[in-house]
This record gives sequence, C-alpha cells and structure tokens, in this order.
Amino acid sequence: MLFRMVEQTCERLDGLDVQRDAPAMLRQILAVRPQHDPGSLVDAVALASGGVPADELRAVLNGAENKVAAMMVTRVKESAAIARRMVEFIRGNQVSLHVQVGLVVALLYFVDPQDLVPDSAAGGYGFVDDAVLLRVGLVEVAHELPPDPLRDHKLSDDISMFASVLPPRVVPVLERMVMELQGIVRTLRGHPATLLSMLRDQVISTGALANIPAVPRHAAISGTYGLPSSGAGRWECGVYFEGRNVIVPGGPSLIDGKVHP
Repeated sequence: MLFRMVEQTCERLDGLDVQRDAPAMLRQILAVRPQHDPGSLVDAVALASGGVPADELRAVLNGAENKVAAMMVTRVKESAAIARRMVEFIRGNQVSLHVQVGLVVALLYFVDPQDLVPDSAAGGYGFVDDAVLLRVGLVEVAHELPPDPLRDHKLSDDISMFASVLPPRVVPVLERMVMELQGIVRTLRGHPATLLSMLRDQVISTGALANIPAVPRHAAISGTYGLPSSGAGRWECGVYFEGRNVIVPGGPSLIDGKVHP
C-alpha cells in the first residue's frame, strides 16, 4: 500500500512545471512570509543582509522573487526521484533494516496529503515540508552509500533553503519531526532483524505507523532541533546570507561586496 501511495504522490510531483507553477509558488511564499512590502521579498532580504550597499544589493536581488520560486519548484520536483530511490533501497535491502524503518516513516509523511502544509497548496508549495523530511531520510542512509561530499552538502543546503520559506509556525514542529525521525533510526540500531522487518512491513502494508518504539531523549541529534544550517551563514526567504555575501539561487551573487554573475 505505501509504495503505491508513494508512486501516486511522485506522479503529482512529475506533473509540476517550473514555468507554469513558479508564480503560484511565489504567491504561497509571500503569503506565509509577509514582508514590509507584501509584494516583494526584497525588503526582508535587505533587512537581513546587514550593511551591504543598497545599489549592489539591488543588482543582486533584481528578479530574486521569481528566481527563488523557480528554484523551489525545481527542488520540490526532485523529491520524486528521492522518494523512488528510497523505495529501491527498501525493496532491494540495500541499506540496514533500522534505516529502512526510518525511510518508511519518512515516506509515510511524504504521502500524507494533510500534513503540516497540505499537499493541495498551489505551485507545489504543499510539498516543501515533505521535501525536508525526505532529504533528512536520505541523510540517514548517506553513511551506507559511496562517499559524495557534493551530495551531502546539497542535501543540507536544500533542507535549510526549504525551511526558510515555510510558515514560521511550522518550522519548530518540522524540526521536532526531524529529531524524531533521526531518533527512530538511532533507537532501532541493534534491534533484532525479525523485529525490524516486522515494523517495516507493517508500515508498508498498512500505510500507517505501527508499533514504532518511543524515541529516548538522548537518541535525537543535538543542535537547532536537528535541522542543519548551511555553513556559517543563514537562509532567509530562499536567499543565502553569510557576512557581506548574498547568494540568490539561480541568480547572481554578491561576494565580498562585489556582484558576480
């Protein structure tokens, strides 16, 4: 049942179109991350940039809203490939059983149409929270895959970027869910294979959580609720800041106060 639901959800993501859906994605972001000027992300970005000359900042942020929205739709669409890869990991027993249980929990959230941000939200915005949980699940299997620093950095970057455009009230709840998912994987490590197989198969067959043990407090990742930050900087409304550096996904960058294409 779960795998069929995953494929149905993936097909919805496959149907997203960047050019068509980016405007709706932008409207959703602006609605939940209101700025001083509700029609633009620029004011919030300017406030967050701390001392960057206005003319240079304006050059970087020209069209930033549309670029951020297009990048979000693109990254959300990539979640379909991640979810399908997770199904392959589970079906082929390509990762440890305790990790498989964590993956089916992440996939269960992915297919829930009424989670923290309902999947019906326009422009693919309803899948932004799902995209975070899927990537956290992929991080949990990373140590069992061939080393790939570029992949690991991109996952962390995507998670932080997605979190920056979610409703502020949702972020702490999602952070707790991230900790819970991480804790499940760590708690189940070392449990008997028969128990882990039973837990995994119950979730797959019923499409619902079944007998997942409680997560001890010490099992969760320490830090800011388990959500990674990207380097020494921070994400705000889909734009990355680090000192005098401002990076707009899909657009130019401001590096050490100078504009780079």
